Amino acid sequence: MSHLVRRSSVQPLQPIACGLMRKLISASDFPNLDIALVAITGRTKKHFHRIATEFYYVISGSIRIEVDGTTKDLLPGSLLMIRPNTAHQAVRKSKGVAQVLVISSPPWQANDEIFVE
Repeated sequence: MSHLVRRSSVQPLQPIACGLMRKLISASDFPNLDIALVAITGRTKKHFHRIATEFYYVISGSIRIEVDGTTKDLLPGSLLMIRPNTAHQAVRKSKGVAQVLVISSPPWQANDEIFVE
């Protein structure tokens, strides 16, 4: 297939630790990364990835993220790159849901997500 079009609104909602996720691109579509639209409704568990680099791009709302002991406030239009072995935890700061595009390379795998707390 030469291209792929997906609408987030028709992708199934999957409950995750911090809210709801709609997977847009998975390893079966493209082996080098995955892309998910995440609605952060609360707090993620502090964790790191041994292999994956993650990119958080805030679409709406705001989050506060702790990255290796420092705190960053991310507003719409903010991008954060999190390298492997970097402990991180996100918390919704806005009154409404925070919509974040999360890109992971290589694609997310359960055995690569190590919980700190």
